[in-house]
Amino acid sequence: MPVNSNADPLAQLHDIIAPSSANWWPLPIIYWLLIIVIFLLIVIIIYFIKRSKAEKKQQKYYLNTLSDLQHKHCDLVTLNQLLKGISIAYFPRSLVASLHGEAWFDFLILHSSFDENTLFQGRQNFMQKLYTTADNKCTNIDFEQVNTWIKELPAFAKKQAKLNTSSFATNNTAEDLNV
Repeated sequence: MPVNSNADPLAQLHDIIAPSSANWWPLPIIYWLLIIVIFLLIVIIIYFIKRSKAEKKQQKYYLNTLSDLQHKHCDLVTLNQLLKGISIAYFPRSLVASLHGEAWFDFLILHSSFDENTLFQGRQNFMQKLYTTADNKCTNIDFEQVNTWIKELPAFAKKQAKLNTSSFATNNTAEDLNV
């Protein structure tokens, strides 16, 4: 009698070959892009934190210098030199260095929250104290106003830079249209 070939059909099967495990390297392109974006965000955040710390350190230095001048009972000429140096640090030298007299006072007013009659007790008082040698000592109000001016200046400088950038872009667009 013939041997029954259907007795154990599983014996004729070969073992199942399992696929190899998935490899994590090389990463798909989406992961590379994600890594690059995260890295750039970290770098940008670190940059802004360092810049903010540097600005605060610079402002603290100016305020300490102002405090030293107040303890020495300085005159308005010395205080004006401090204001001019701070302004040159925040704005282009070509804009600030040539300012004097009423143009300088207008610059101080433009970059502060004070009006013309309150800053240094008015334009005439400022000019008289700055350009005459008699009685040009600073009062505590002058020091308080300069303290406020120093604290407000970064915001006014950023606003001015933004205005300059937008006006530059507008001028370039207008020039491009004229061509």
